[in-house]
Amino acid sequence: MESTPGPRSYQGKQLLKTVLFAGGSLLVAAVFLFTYQSVSRLSHEVATTSELLASFSAQASIPAARNPALNQIFANLIDNIDFPIVITDTTGTPRAWHGVGVPSTLVPDATLDSLSLHLPVTPEHAERVHRIRDRVAGLDRIHKPLPMRQTGSNIVIGVLHYGEPALMNRLRWMPYLTMAGTGLLLLLGMGGLAGIRQAEKRTIWVGMAKETAHQLGTPLSSMVAWLELLKLKGLDQETVSEIEKDIQRLETITDRFSKIGSAARLERTDVVKVIDGMISYIRSRISARVNFILHPEPPAEIFIPLNTHLFEWVIENLLKNAVDAMEGNGTVNIDITEDVDHIHIDVSDTGKGIPKSRYRTIFNPGFTSKQRGWGLGLTLSRRIIENYHLGKIFVKSSAINKGTTFRIVLKK
Repeated sequence: MESTPGPRSYQGKQLLKTVLFAGGSLLVAAVFLFTYQSVSRLSHEVATTSELLASFSAQASIPAARNPALNQIFANLIDNIDFPIVITDTTGTPRAWHGVGVPSTLVPDATLDSLSLHLPVTPEHAERVHRIRDRVAGLDRIHKPLPMRQTGSNIVIGVLHYGEPALMNRLRWMPYLTMAGTGLLLLLGMGGLAGIRQAEKRTIWVGMAKETAHQLGTPLSSMVAWLELLKLKGLDQETVSEIEKDIQRLETITDRFSKIGSAARLERTDVVKVIDGMISYIRSRISARVNFILHPEPPAEIFIPLNTHLFEWVIENLLKNAVDAMEGNGTVNIDITEDVDHIHIDVSDTGKGIPKSRYRTIFNPGFTSKQRGWGLGLTLSRRIIENYHLGKIFVKSSAINKGTTFRIVLKK
């Protein structure tokens, strides 16, 4: 007898999932903290360097204005600084700048002198200086401006305004980008593992189905031969007819299993007729206290692409489950409705119902509420509808002790 997974096996799988999740979370947190601390330290060093350069510029600017050699050195220093910087005089007029979007060569010194003395300048030059002053206001929101004092005294001779290197702004995003990248890699890894697991399941399903079909083939051939022998011996026609029906049924079941894993061929078929035929088959094998209602019923016709043998399997599973849920006493309604692109098949019973928490798990392999059975009927039904017919099957509604409705959605 084949063993089924027990509580310890389930607990072991849950523990493994918990360990993997906890380990992944710790890895993401560790990477984030390491990157954040590294970036914070680097940001502090960049800020300190920027402040030192700004201080040096403030101290060097006034002598540089008097000495042509120092003026060239200071100009080179300004040009090679990788953060925005503006030096203003006591009137707030920009005197030197870099990295603020306005080249210093576009504003002559004479224009700056005129602005400092509140004299008129050309509109073009006034607009450029206005743009620099706007940047000064933005820089002051980032760093407190540094007053420039004359050497040996506390007399303020200007103010230095500076910002941050563009690299620092990019570095601030690094911890979050690293965390997002690590998380994405973990998700891709988990998705890959899940895909491998699903592929293994599909392989097992296909192998089991084809092996079952193969094993059924030999006794079926023998049964056909024995039936022919019974006919020759004059067995009554009614008995022969019933045996033929059962053999045909076994052949249909074998054909169903053989199609699992293969590309199913769909043909336009009257779905009303297929369902009506399956109802007739089930009705003759269950209690007379179960009533089946099909709407619409033949001669109504609705043609859609179907693999008849596989689709009959789905309807058979749903009808048998409905009968079991009602314990052989109640009503099963099968309603077929259609819209422009789809048809909807609702199979409703008056049974004991399904808790909402189990709407999804009932389609998992091995799930069953019966004392006997493998719990494969609904799993196979979902594979047939979703994989072969590209449709959907789900629990539309259910109420405890009132009944359940399964819905199948197929393309027209």
